[in-house]
Amino acid sequence: MKQINFFISLLICLGLMFAVSSCRCIEVEPDYPEPLECAPNVIVCNDINQHISDFHTLSNVRVESNNLRFTITASGCDGSSWVVKLITSDFIFDSLPPQRSLRIFFENNEDCLAVISREFAINIECLQVPNPTNSMWFRLWISETEFMLIEWNY
Repeated sequence: MKQINFFISLLICLGLMFAVSSCRCIEVEPDYPEPLECAPNVIVCNDINQHISDFHTLSNVRVESNNLRFTITASGCDGSSWVVKLITSDFIFDSLPPQRSLRIFFENNEDCLAVISREFAINIECLQVPNPTNSMWFRLWISETEFMLIEWNY
């Protein structure tokens, strides 16, 4: 009886070893395309933290149609020379809806003491990711440790 139990245990162990060794790992890539050609003020890079902005305040952040709209307040003369770019990672969080990190890069070379607010709109259509919800979340990083979530339905 002990020999039969040992033989059955041995067969079970060998069967499990065969089943485990015959499994193959298949790397499945999400069906997320690379971003399309974006406007010149949208930059896709691996490390969005390398783009740190001049001092400014960000407010009224929202998505309207295919545009990310926001207001920047900073010191300056009239704001006409301000440069604003949207930096995004090529990494897309595998969630539903998908998520993507963003950072607004702001460059201000104006040397005046006035405080000015100016609204900007950046076309984000190239950042769409096909998914069943036809939406996505943006993690808009405001500082090194703080971000706001923005929903975009398209």
